[in-house]
This record gives sequence, C-alpha cells and structure tokens, in this order.
Amino acid sequence: MKLKAEETKMDMPDSGVGKSPNPVAKFFKKQWKKIVAIILIVAIAFGGFTFYQKKKAKDAMESAMASQTFETVTKMDISNSIAVTGTIESSESRTVTTLVSDTKVLSVSVNVGDYVNEGDVICVFDTSSIEDKIERLQKKMKVAEAQDALEEAEAARKLARAEADYWTDVSENQILVAAAVRAYEAQERDISDAATDIEEAKTDYEDAQDDYSSYKKKVKKLKKIINEYYEASSDEERKEVLSGTGYSDIDDVESAYDSYKDKRDSAEDNVTTYERKIEDLESSLTDTTAKIYDSQDTYDKAVNTMNDQMTTDYRAIEDAQSNLESVQLSNKTTNDDNQQTLEDYQEELEDCVVTAPIYGVITSLSVEEGDEYTSSASSSQEVCVIQDDSAYKVTGDVDEYDISSISVNQTAVIKTDATGDDELTGVVTKVYPVPDDDSSDTAYKVEIDLDGRDSRIRTGMTAETSILTESREGVLAVPYNCVEEDDDGNSYVYLVSNGSKSASGNSASGNAADSKDKKSSAKGGDSDSAAVGVQTKKVAVETGLE
Repeated sequence: MKLKAEETKMDMPDSGVGKSPNPVAKFFKKQWKKIVAIILIVAIAFGGFTFYQKKKAKDAMESAMASQTFETVTKMDISNSIAVTGTIESSESRTVTTLVSDTKVLSVSVNVGDYVNEGDVICVFDTSSIEDKIERLQKKMKVAEAQDALEEAEAARKLARAEADYWTDVSENQILVAAAVRAYEAQERDISDAATDIEEAKTDYEDAQDDYSSYKKKVKKLKKIINEYYEASSDEERKEVLSGTGYSDIDDVESAYDSYKDKRDSAEDNVTTYERKIEDLESSLTDTTAKIYDSQDTYDKAVNTMNDQMTTDYRAIEDAQSNLESVQLSNKTTNDDNQQTLEDYQEELEDCVVTAPIYGVITSLSVEEGDEYTSSASSSQEVCVIQDDSAYKVTGDVDEYDISSISVNQTAVIKTDATGDDELTGVVTKVYPVPDDDSSDTAYKVEIDLDGRDSRIRTGMTAETSILTESREGVLAVPYNCVEEDDDGNSYVYLVSNGSKSASGNSASGNAADSKDKKSSAKGGDSDSAAVGVQTKKVAVETGLE
C-alpha cells in the first residue's frame, strides 16, 4: 500500500518574501511507514489485554462459585442471651446470733446436718445472772418512782399554798380598798354638806344685810323727824313736821325710833354673825377638800398595793405551777434509761432460748454445751447458720456493658457439672443497682431463682447460666455465615435467582436472610454445594432480632 504525499500550498500575504514547503507534510512523507506499524502494534496489544482480563474474570467467577455454599431460608426460633457464671445458693440463709453476753450454754439441741423447722429450739443459755439483774433493776425503779411521787406531792402543796395566799391577799386588799372608798365618799358628802351650809349662810347673811339696811334707813328717817320736831319754834310747825309720818305725837316717834334702832343694831349683829359663819364654813370646806385628796391618795395606794400583791402572788402561783409541771415532766423520764435497760434484759432473757428463725438445715454450729458465750455492741458471736435447701438460686456477676439488658422476670437456662447436659430453668428475681464491691471489675450482682428442686443440686456449685434477653419464634432466617458486609458497614447476602429461596455466602463470613425480614443467628439450616454458573442477586439485609 502506497501513500502519496501531496504538497500543501498555503496563501501567504504578499510580503515580498519567497515561498517554502510545509514541514509537517514533509515529516509524514518521510516517516509514514513507521507510524502505521506503531498503530498496528498498539491495536493488537489492546485486544489481547482485553481478552485476558475477560478470561481472568471468568475464571475467578467460576472459582468463587465453585467454593460458594448455600443455605435455605427457613422458619426457625432465634434468641439472644447473656452468659453468666454464678454460684448455687440456698433460697434463704440465716446466721443466728443472740444478745446474750457472758453467759454459759446450758444445752444444745441440734447438730450440723440436722433439719429444723421455724421455732425449733437450737440451744438454751443460763438465765440466773440476767434474772438477778432484772430483779435489782426493778427495785431501783420502784425507789425512783417513790421519790418522784414525793417530789410531785411537795410541788403540788407549794402550788396550793401559793393559790391560797393569793386569795387571802386579794380579800385583805379588797377590804382596804373598800375602806378607802368609803372614806372618800364620806369626804364627798362633807364637801356637799359644807357647800349647802355656805349657801344657806350666805342667804341668811343677805337677809340680815337687807334688814340692817332697812332698819338703818328707818332709824335715820325717825331721827330726822325728831330733830326737825324739836327744832320747830311753834306748835304749828311741830304739827307740820308730824303730819304725814303716821305718828300723832313726838312720843310715838321717839318710841318707834328706839325700837328700830334696837332692830338695826340686832340686824347688824346678825350680819356680823353670818359673815363669821360663812368664813368658818368656807374654812371647813377647804379642810374637807384637802382631806378628800388625802382619801383619794389613800384609795390609789390601796388599789396599787392590791395590784402589786396580786401580781406577786400570781407570779408565785406561776412559779409553783411551772415547778409542778417540771417535776411531772422530769418524773416521766426518770426511769427511761432503766426501762430501756430492763427491756434489754428481758430481750436477753428471751434470747437465752435460741430458736430457728426459718426452716432449713444446720450448716454451721458454733456453740457447745458448757461454752461461755460472749458478744458486744459492735459484733455478735455466731450461734449457727441455717440454710433453706427447699429451693435454690444462682448468684452471679454481669458485666457493666450487659447489665442494662438484664431485668427481673427474664427466663434463664442453668447448667452444672452435677446435672451434665440437663438444662435447668429459672427466673431473674433481683438485679442489684450498684456494682459488687467484691468484684475486681465493674460488675453487678444478679439473682436467679431455679424452677423446682433438683436433688443433684448442692449449695456452692458453679452454675453456667444463660439469661434470655430476647427471642423470636417461627421467623425466616439464615445462619450468620451467609451474611457479608461491604466497606460502608452494610450487611447483604447473595440470593439465588433460580426461583428458590436460598442465600449464598463465603465460608469465611456469613449473612442473614431476605431484605423484608430482619433476622439473627438461628438454630438449623440446610447446606448445599453450589454449581458453577448459578445466577445470584445481591440483597441488603439487617442482622439481629431488631
């Protein structure tokens, strides 16, 4: 094949320079054979590489399919559980002690291994020392009670005397106050009488003044007539003087003059007398007024004295009443300590006969006949240990990561070496809220009561326990070895697309079931060897019991 190169002419602007041949065209003209060879070699190499890759992928697929296993999706029962290693214990255990101290053991009625019922006698202690203490203490309490009665009676008598004194003083002071009132009232009457007498004396004084003035005028008039009569020089003049006077002669005038003169003098004496009487009465009124102030002062003092005495007596009554109440309150607690000691002695006396608090077997006995039993406030010496072996429980520790999944009433399966492959059942009855102090790690104690009683079980045995936290019955599932996981953490299985419900998986890993049901590990499942070339479909699934 020949390739002909043609020159390529290009129109250049007229610049006055001469034209030259194209260098690219010149290159291709010289190297065209080499270029064609290189292109052919690249095409052949690419085709061979593509064929190799396809063949390699096919071989890998055939090899993978040859090693693939298949599990049939079936209905099965699945569950999650937490394993706990624990210890078999009796359902109830009691360590028997007593308040008895420094007392001899008179008798022991049981031996280790004996069964006892609640209330059966375990042992009896000597009671003579305690009975002697009780007798002495009771005598002491009686003496204290008698002393309290005397103190209370004396306090009551003091109160009665204080109340009697109060009423006596009230009576006496009331008499003094009443006397002061009477004296004051008498003074008031005297003042009133004196005022009346003064008014009467003033009236008499005024009447006497009127009489005196009247008589004085008449005396003066008659004196003038007499003087004019004797000064007259004739009988006619004398008659003229007497005319109109009511007198016919001078003798009658002189007689009347003397009479009125005497009356004038008497009236003047009366005026003087009444003046003095008024002065005396006013002086008496002043004295009586001064005395009523004294009577008022006497009354006020009597009232104040009575009030002060009443206050003093009332305080004495309050003090006596308070003293009586204090004595009574004190007496209420006199024998409190003694009563508590007596009750302790009586409890100790009752504890001298030690009885079984529960049904069970004696697993430990710490007393013998003739022993001296001692105890203290901080600790008590053990008498025996009784364990109720009619029922058992498993006590174990659960890790802090699992404890939140454990709750009361969950079922459990228990195995022991003594029961072999036999599975015992039980129920979680207690989950402790705080970590176990005896555990080196952070773990929480749980208790599981066994259902029924198995004669092969003994306390102290190790029990392997599985606590069922969740379960499902009759669900579609495949074993975990069928589930695989991609780089993003998503779980999936390969579903055979030949119409059957089978899931495939690598023998080194597993996966769950179809994408419509969430599955977990399961019991059972059939395994078939896959034939090369089986068509599968990748399906996303979820694992667990969610």
